[in-house]
Amino acid sequence: MKTWLIINDLQIPFHDALALRVVLDFARQIKPYGIILNGDIIDAYQFSEFDKNPLEKATVLVEQRLARWLMGSLAPHATERWWLGGNHEDRLRRYMWKHAPKFAGLAELTFPALFHLGDHGFKWKEYGGHVMLGKLMVTHGSIVSKHSGVSGKNHLEKYGTSILHGHTHRLGVYYKRDVRGVHQPRNMFDHGQWTGNRSRWVTERQPDPFLTVVNCQYPHI
Repeated sequence: MKTWLIINDLQIPFHDALALRVVLDFARQIKPYGIILNGDIIDAYQFSEFDKNPLEKATVLVEQRLARWLMGSLAPHATERWWLGGNHEDRLRRYMWKHAPKFAGLAELTFPALFHLGDHGFKWKEYGGHVMLGKLMVTHGSIVSKHSGVSGKNHLEKYGTSILHGHTHRLGVYYKRDVRGVHQPRNMFDHGQWTGNRSRWVTERQPDPFLTVVNCQYPHI
C-alpha cells in the first residue's frame, strides 16, 4: 500500500497561507510515498492575458520563491514527487509563443527550469499530462461545467477511466459502473485564491478542499 498526497489549485501567491501550513504539517505526519502537485500551484499572474492590477506585487520572482519554498517543504517527506502542469503554469508557454517566439524551445526558459523543479526532485509533465495511480488517473483537468459532478462525468467520458482532477474550483463526484467495475471521477478543487482578497476571482463562496490522500495498491505509470 502506497500513500499519495495530491494538492492542486493553490494559485500562489493568492493562496491561504494558514491552510497551506496545515497541509505541510499533515505531510510531515503521514510521510506519503508520493506527492503530486496537480496543476495551478502558482498563478503565473504576470503571464496572464487578463487585465492586471498595476499595484499587485505578484511578481514572477515572488511566485518562484514561494514555489521553491513549497517544494523544499514537501520534498523531504516523499520518495516520488510530481508537478503536473495546469492551465496557469501553461501561461508561461503561451506567453513565450506569443511575445518571444524566438526563445521558445530553450530549456532554460521552460517552466521546470525557471522554477527549479529538479533542485527538489520534482518531475514535470506539461499541461494535459497525467500520472496513473493504479486505475486512477490524476491530471489537472481541462473541462469546466456549471454543475457539481458534471465536470467529473465529462472527464470520464473523455478519458474512459476513473479520474481525479482539479481546475473547476468546485467539489463533485460521479460514479459509473461497467464490466470492469465502478469508475469514480472525483473533482478535487481549489482553496487558494477563492479565499484571498487580492485576486480578480474573489467571490463570496466558501472554499472547497484542495487536498486529497490516495492509498494505492497498484503500480503507477
